[in-house]
Amino acid sequence: MPSLLEILQHEEVGQRIIAEPMAVTPESFPAILMVSKPGTYARAFTILFEAEVIGFGAIGDIDSQHRTATISWLVLDPKVQGRFYGVKAGRFLIDYAFNTLNRNRLDCKVMAENRTVRAVIKRCGGKFEGAAREAMYKGGKYWDMHQYSWLRSEWELGNGTAT
Repeated sequence: MPSLLEILQHEEVGQRIIAEPMAVTPESFPAILMVSKPGTYARAFTILFEAEVIGFGAIGDIDSQHRTATISWLVLDPKVQGRFYGVKAGRFLIDYAFNTLNRNRLDCKVMAENRTVRAVIKRCGGKFEGAAREAMYKGGKYWDMHQYSWLRSEWELGNGTAT
């Protein structure tokens, strides 16, 4: 079965939404490295639509010993929101992490109040693991965070394309 990237790059699909990954260094992508744990590394991606950047994705905390990673992605362009590009980008990142980076487990954290992002994560097969109460301080307020995860074995059984 072809990967999501191969499908999106096919002539009949006509639109490539994910750029090739680039290695992340402290100089090139400090925001990702701020959340990466010591001894791990990260990959950053640009999400494209009709040759325009519409968002960004990252696979961080890539831990070679435990074969785990944290994923995050964001579609910023309002003209393409609601058209499933967030789902496509998420599935690409998950597939890339399992197939290319050979991870066994992925996780993702999101603000509990962000129902739209939580719905995208669920459409990508993310399993809810629990809530961390008042785990983030932003805008003068504490916010609850929800954690989701993906396991390679579940992805292989039908949530994705890992083989």
